[in-house]
Parts: sequence; structure tokens; C-alpha cells
Amino acid sequence: MQKEIEEIYKRNLALVREIEWAIHFFRIQNQNGAIRKTIIISDKLMEIIPLYLKETDYFNRDRIRLEEGAIVQICQVLLEAQEQKDYILLADYYELYLLPLLYDLQEKIAVDEGGSPTGFSAEEYGEYRVEYTNIGAVTLWVGKGKKERYFHSNKNPYRSALELADSWYQEERISYIIYGLGLGYHIEALALLDQNICIEVYESDKRVLELFKAYGAVEVIEANANIKIFYDKDLQKLSKRVSSMEKDEEFLIYAPSLDMLDDSLMKEWMEEYFLQYNNVKNQLKLLNANFRENIKGSYLCLDSLKSEFYERTLYLVGAGPSLDKNYEKLKEIPEGSLVIATGTSFRKLLGAGIRPDFVIETDANERIAWHFREVESETVPMLLLSTAAHKLKKIYAGDKYLFFQKEYEKSEDYAREKGYILYETGGSVMTAALDIGIRLGCRKIVFLGLDFAYTNNYAHAAGTSRREVPKESTGLKPIEAIDGSTVYTNQSFNIYRKWIEKRIAREEGTGIIFLDATEGGAKIKGTKIKTLSEVINEESTCSYTSEKRF
Repeated sequence: MQKEIEEIYKRNLALVREIEWAIHFFRIQNQNGAIRKTIIISDKLMEIIPLYLKETDYFNRDRIRLEEGAIVQICQVLLEAQEQKDYILLADYYELYLLPLLYDLQEKIAVDEGGSPTGFSAEEYGEYRVEYTNIGAVTLWVGKGKKERYFHSNKNPYRSALELADSWYQEERISYIIYGLGLGYHIEALALLDQNICIEVYESDKRVLELFKAYGAVEVIEANANIKIFYDKDLQKLSKRVSSMEKDEEFLIYAPSLDMLDDSLMKEWMEEYFLQYNNVKNQLKLLNANFRENIKGSYLCLDSLKSEFYERTLYLVGAGPSLDKNYEKLKEIPEGSLVIATGTSFRKLLGAGIRPDFVIETDANERIAWHFREVESETVPMLLLSTAAHKLKKIYAGDKYLFFQKEYEKSEDYAREKGYILYETGGSVMTAALDIGIRLGCRKIVFLGLDFAYTNNYAHAAGTSRREVPKESTGLKPIEAIDGSTVYTNQSFNIYRKWIEKRIAREEGTGIIFLDATEGGAKIKGTKIKTLSEVINEESTCSYTSEKRF
């Protein structure tokens, strides 16, 4: 690349970045930030236009018509909108007139360079490839085995990084700990949102770190003393750092980096964290609204039921496909036992004449109201997570007992103020139900319909929820079934299964017995596998009355 064209390429990239920021600020009505960017854009345009005009022969050899009159016209419409302080129009003009010109110039340069930045050797890096994007910035491609990932947008990495950083940023956080560097666009964008925050970036792939230094957003990042980058091959530094996080710090994971991480216990932990973090983050407004409505007025608290759970046998009934095998056996469980049904399995049990002691709901989305269609007048008490869909309080007749979860700040603060128990939800309704059983003192916990797998190629028991395996299911993982054979699971199921295994392991030595009477699905370490008939027979010989419940 000749020196003059390389200079235009670099200046164009800087200009595109400033324009993207200006558009963003204008559209969120941050006028001060936008106007500062507009001044920078004007200065950069005045510096680069003479360079364009010197190289018109180079650009006009192809379809681009780079002419002084056209450039002057663009500058005039921008100036008019700026003088009129019509910032909506100015943002539109940036997007409609100036950015397309810059994109065309960058594409011309990229094509002439053969699609790869000067100096990049594909042979040297093998599984790693650096490519030009539509705007002339570069992106990173990594391929390992059958897994391939682009680390940044092929169209506009600046804009996509800004959108991600904006979703990450929280005013109350002063420090961010991030796994995954890529080429650094998302780090640069987060730092530009707030110049006072501290950012620590941990990267375990040495090649990615080298490519960042050669092609990434190095200049902006290295100029910021608040950004620290650490090479952390085995992720021990990251593990230690996250374990000592303060309340005003945030741990974030860059998804492409996580996807390409080699399998390890740390990767499993980060996948669990990523799933739960996104579940909360993506629904935060909904969670906050539900929490606000659920705690209004007087309500019953789950903690008040502790005496009813203490030393009891608790049956937790999910809606896995194996529930079809044995759910009617629940009619034979002895008096003195407790049954908690998930909302998904609730109507199936009622239809068979089985009335559980409680039904539990944790989902924030009001679509779960369909679990109770035609049974809204039922009076089985409901255990309701503090952030679960508040619509349930209105449509369901039975008493509602709220319970409050860890790792949701509003819930934690409220529970501490009231002296309530904080429960671990684990990300799913059955993981939450397990923690309830443990914390309220059950002596034995029995799982039914807890397959955590697509047993016999089904997703759910008949008459509960969508029965067929979703067509979009990809990357299913083979795991051990309760009978030693193989069943297939998805990432979410597997994370919940592992969470339960870890939760059970923490109760070693407490005397709580965990039984898996699902009679199908994935094997859950820490449970004893029994049929429901075997469990009922054993229970009938206990000190409780042998009378059947139903």
C-alpha cells in the first residue's frame, strides 16, 4: 500500500469511529457528547479532504467518483444542519451522505490489498485470519476443528462494539473485569463511554493477543492508563480476581472468546455465569417491574412455611418426557410427604386427580400465565419468585408465597432489610425448588420428570409444553443416562444439571437424601437412582402414616 493511500485509510478509520459515536450520542439525546464529537469530525474532515483531492486519480479508476464538487456539497449540508442545531437531521446526514463515501473509499483500498491487511501471514497463524470489513476496519476469524468464529462484525465493528458496550455499561460500576480481548473494539467502546472507569482484560490465547497488538485498537487502549490487559493462559489470574470482586465491580464475558476457549472447568463455570448473567441482563427491566409489583401491599412469605417443610420428604415434579412413565404413581405417596409441581407440570397432575401441595413459578415473562389456563380458580398455594411474572398475582386464585433470590440486587437488599432467607435459583424453576427444599429443612428430596435431556427425542412430557425437540437445536451433547446409556442434552439443560450436582455436593454430611425417581434422562451425580415405586414402598415403612394421599 503506497504511503499516501495508507494515510487516507488510517484517517478514514478514525473519522468513521468519531461519526459512529456522534450518531449514537445524538440519538440518545446526549447533546454535549455529540457536539464534542461533531467538532472533532469537522476538524478531521478539513485535514483529510486535501488528501482525497490529491488522490482522485487513484480512486476514480474504478466506480468511485471522487470529485471536489460532491465533497463540498456534503460538507455544506452537514454545516447547514449543524448551524440550525437540527441534530436529528445532522445524524441522518452523517449516515446518508458522509459514511457511504468513507465506506466506498475504504472498500476500494481493501480490494486493492486483496482482502487482508498488509503484513498478515496466513501461514504463520494457521487457525487465525485477519480480514477487512465493509468499512475498512479489520475483523478476526478463528477456526479450531469444527468450530469457527468471527470475533467482530464484518460490516461495522465500531457500531456493534458500541452497542455491546452500551448494554454492558452501568453507572454504579467503577471497575469492569472482562474475559476476551479479540481486537479490542468492545474494550475501546466501553472506555469511551466513561473515561473514569477501570477495565481489566484477561486473554488466554497468545495468538489473539499478538494479533490485537498488530491489528487491533491498540492506540486508543494503550493511551488509556485505566485499561490493563493480562495474558492469562490457564485463567488462574482471572479466577483469583473474580473471587475477590467488590460490589461496585462487574465481570463480563466476550462471547466469541468464550466459544473458542478449550474445554476446562473454568470454561464450564464461565458458560454457566454467561447464561445466568444474560438471563438477568436481558430481562432486567422486566425483573424490576415484576419485583416492584410483587412486593406491593401485603403478601405471604415463603419463609413462614419452614415448619411445614422441616424433616419432610419432598417430591419435586418437573415436566421432562419421563414424567409420562410414573406420574400417576404420585397418587400412592404416603401422607406426610410434600409435592411441589412446576407450572409446566401443574395441569397434567390436576388432570390426573393429583393435587400438589405447591406449584412454583420463577419465569419473569407473563407468557407463563398459559400454565394456568382453565385452572385459574385452583387454590393450590403458589411459590412465586420475587421477580416472576406479576400477572400471576392477579389471575391465580390460590395464595402466593414470595421468595427472594440471591444475585439480584433489589431482592438481596429487600430481603436483608426484612430479615428474609435468600434463595439460590440456579437459573431454572427446578434448581430454585431444590434450594427451597434444602434451606427449609427437608430430610429427603425426590426428583420426578427431571430428565435434563431429550429422552426418546422428546423435550417435555405429553400435555405439558412443546413436546418435539426444537428444530433449531444444534450442538447437542451426548451424556450418560441413568441406565448407563447415552442421551442428548443442550447447553442450558446441562448447566442446570451441573448446578444441581454442585448444590447437592455442598450438602454432603448433612444427612439430606437425594433420590432421582425420574426413570429416564441424564444421570445426576449425588442422587440415588430409584423407581418411584421403590421410593413409595420405602416411605410407607417410615414413621409417617402409610395412608395414601390421593
